[in-house]
Amino acid sequence: MAETLNRPSGQNIDFAAYGMVPTDRLTTENSVVLPEVVNAACEAASQGAWQPAAELLARIGRHWELRSLCTGRLGEVAAEDDRFVREWLAKRPYDADAAVIDAVGLVELAWGVRSSLPASHVTRLQFEGFARVLGEAERASDRAADMAPNDPTPLVSVLQVHLGLGHPHERFHVAWRRLVERAPHHEAAHEVALQYWCAKWHGSHELMFEFAKRAAASAPRGSLLATLCLTAMFEYAFGTDDWEIYRRDYAHWAIDGVLAALETVDPAHPRLPRARHLLAYSLTRAERLVEAYHQFTRLGPAIGSVPWSYEADPVKAFDALREKAINGWLQAGGTARSE
Repeated sequence: MAETLNRPSGQNIDFAAYGMVPTDRLTTENSVVLPEVVNAACEAASQGAWQPAAELLARIGRHWELRSLCTGRLGEVAAEDDRFVREWLAKRPYDADAAVIDAVGLVELAWGVRSSLPASHVTRLQFEGFARVLGEAERASDRAADMAPNDPTPLVSVLQVHLGLGHPHERFHVAWRRLVERAPHHEAAHEVALQYWCAKWHGSHELMFEFAKRAAASAPRGSLLATLCLTAMFEYAFGTDDWEIYRRDYAHWAIDGVLAALETVDPAHPRLPRARHLLAYSLTRAERLVEAYHQFTRLGPAIGSVPWSYEADPVKAFDALREKAINGWLQAGGTARSE
């Protein structure tokens, strides 16, 4: 029977036969997709040239989500080598865009010093360096926020500082209110806030779920804020080892909310692949395998996002769940694409 012949078998599975990226083409690069001009600006910045970054941010203007993603990438470059930022500020000391990149770069540098390891595996020297650089980042972020009074981007950095330094809820709320006055549905800012209010940082499961539900309920058409509910569910399950949450009513409500949101999202939205990764994962865990199969077929080779980034071997975890989705597809009567 064709179904039996094409049923996946561990490492021998031909993912391409089911419309998916072969394992040997997968990468752990960031799954967010940005225009090629961003990569060109980052490459120039890594060589010390600031002008392409300045031109890029000037063109982006008030497209806050794209601006946040682009400054994030440029901040990663600055964390490795900040020559282009230093020269940019020397040439244009009152350029708000340069100030924003300076702030974002310091936040990236601080988290690089700390590492992404659990707190129990971070050394005292790392924590000291983390706090010291975050202090610099806080001052740079406040300066950038004052220089760009309408731009929410530097306030995202302020939120990251509060998260890292464990500032009290009252102080975080002040920064949060300032940000939502500038951009009430800012996706990157909501992701930082969700982390602040989750149990592993400075909140609780209840605060995290409440925040995610409220954000999803207020999301406008074209927004991906509904995915916060999937992130909250994953954070809860990963932190408590209670994977049964994916079999409860909440999981289906959250998944259906994201499916509905995707119908209104621009296909070119940079965060759409990340949303599909979360959705494919959640559908598989919830045993909605045919739907999961269809989401996996729409994913590209980059798997550098939640939930796979939490795994010791992201590729192995990714392959295991999409194999399960394919099995569900075949059991429902589906076949390989080559048939």
